[in-house]
Amino acid sequence: MSEVEVHVLASGSKGNCTVIKKGDSVILYDVGISCRRIVNGLKDLHIDMQEIEGIFISHEHSDHICGLKQILKKYDIPVYTKQHTWREIQDKLMVPKEQLIPLTKGSLTLGRLTVEAFSVSHDAADPIGINVFGGSDKVTILTDTGTVNDEILGRLD
Repeated sequence: MSEVEVHVLASGSKGNCTVIKKGDSVILYDVGISCRRIVNGLKDLHIDMQEIEGIFISHEHSDHICGLKQILKKYDIPVYTKQHTWREIQDKLMVPKEQLIPLTKGSLTLGRLTVEAFSVSHDAADPIGINVFGGSDKVTILTDTGTVNDEILGRLD
């Protein structure tokens, strides 16, 4: 059985994008670099963009979403984020609402990965981090958090 893999394509003020993979299940957390960079980064990992089962957006700042508009023009990939974050993204990028799947409480499963979103502290509409479970493996990803509270600490267990 394969382990959960995490590959950071970019991290920092110039762009953020993380690949989470277990077997043939692949998701992205943030797409703050160009579509071309993401596609090329995935090729280096032997992943085709068509394999991406979902994109999770942490918040609406450009270093987390700048590749989203081009990706959604080329690929039919669902986008998961909070309603308030999506409204902010639509104001900035004018992306199609039908590709949004709003995150609510609880978890969702995409292939071999189960994802739970949780709130973080940041100067954005409704920022999130995610816990990703693949069998007995667990990965927690969060960026740009202002403070770490008890809920976030609990997510790291």
